[in-house]
Amino acid sequence: MKDLLWLGLLALVCLFFTGFFSAAETAFSRLSKARVEDLVQEGRKRAPLLAKIVEHKTLALTATRGVRIVFSTLATVIIVLAVNFDWWPTWVRILTSVIISAGAAWLISGLFGDSIGSRNPETVALLAARPVWATTYLLAPLTKAYLWVRPEAGQTEAEARQLMAEDLREMVDDLGEDENLEIEDEDRELLRSVFELGTTLVREIMVPRTEMITVDKDLPATKAISLFVKSGFSRLPVTGEDTDDVRGVLVLKDILGRVHRNSDSLSAPIHTMMRPILFVPETVLLDDLLRQMQASGDHMAMLVDEYGGISGLVTLEDLIEEVVGDVTDEHDHSKAEPHRVDAGVWEVPANFPLDDLGGLFDLEIEDEDVDTAAGLLAKALGKVPLAGASASIQGLDLTAGEATGRRRTITTVIARERNEDK
Repeated sequence: MKDLLWLGLLALVCLFFTGFFSAAETAFSRLSKARVEDLVQEGRKRAPLLAKIVEHKTLALTATRGVRIVFSTLATVIIVLAVNFDWWPTWVRILTSVIISAGAAWLISGLFGDSIGSRNPETVALLAARPVWATTYLLAPLTKAYLWVRPEAGQTEAEARQLMAEDLREMVDDLGEDENLEIEDEDRELLRSVFELGTTLVREIMVPRTEMITVDKDLPATKAISLFVKSGFSRLPVTGEDTDDVRGVLVLKDILGRVHRNSDSLSAPIHTMMRPILFVPETVLLDDLLRQMQASGDHMAMLVDEYGGISGLVTLEDLIEEVVGDVTDEHDHSKAEPHRVDAGVWEVPANFPLDDLGGLFDLEIEDEDVDTAAGLLAKALGKVPLAGASASIQGLDLTAGEATGRRRTITTVIARERNEDK
């Protein structure tokens, strides 16, 4: 009976250290180098030692993980010895040992690691700094040898996921180059696009606020319909005092349906017809936003920056096109070369350089703010040009051509040399 008591105490000690190093491992894996530097500047006790550990994070995590496994194994062995009663059948002793050791290890690791270590990483890391540093220092030769044999063992969970994603991308590329497999380049690009959804931030594909076309909440429905026709969009953000004051989203079919039922609605303000709009941080990943929009049924989301301002918008079509590529309709056309329409009149691509534009009219066009024909027109207008918008600048009369694509950006600009005598 006395031996059983001692074995029980030893098992508890081993389980305690299992939980301690499990919590330390979780805490250190969640602690960033920048946060540790803040703790040092705050003068927190043991923070300098914590900084040393973070500098050798891979060694520390590997050593801590190894010690945790040793104590967990010792606890299992001790439990097996403790329940080795002669009057119990062998299978009962084995089953009892497995249940007790596995249950205890799961409870301790979950309680200390997932709960205490993840919820209080700074506190746990500071408390465990000395034991972890001593463990790292004493086991450094063994740890280095182990990492030399198995370098992937020192990776964090995030690093392991990143490496797995890279391996999958390489595998897709290898499959595409295999002549024995009938995988087209388009299929390979489609697979790569799916992988990149989980690593691409939504702000990388957004329509920036400077290119957004919005509609004022007090605008009557008849003018809103006209804006829909000019812009080519089917949804527009509704704003209040300024662009940061987005109140909702106006859907073309909602206006048409209401006007069809009641023609008097043409004079009604559009804030009575708008829908709620989705707001998300600009740092959300594409795949997370895609799932969110699928679940909520939203087709447009406003992106909010760290200061609470509107940085841009993204639509469901934007997300889909990141996977399958650009989706155009029968109204989308593109012209890559300048075209002479009449004497002194040229139709040029929207991205036509200003130097080349000036060369068509024997003019010197210089502007520090913009580089293209569309940019020059936007500067003259003071806003994003819609199809048909016109303005005069730098000796030219510029008119926006047709708008295409998901952002309904103009593809051509019609330039006429201004007649000063008129």
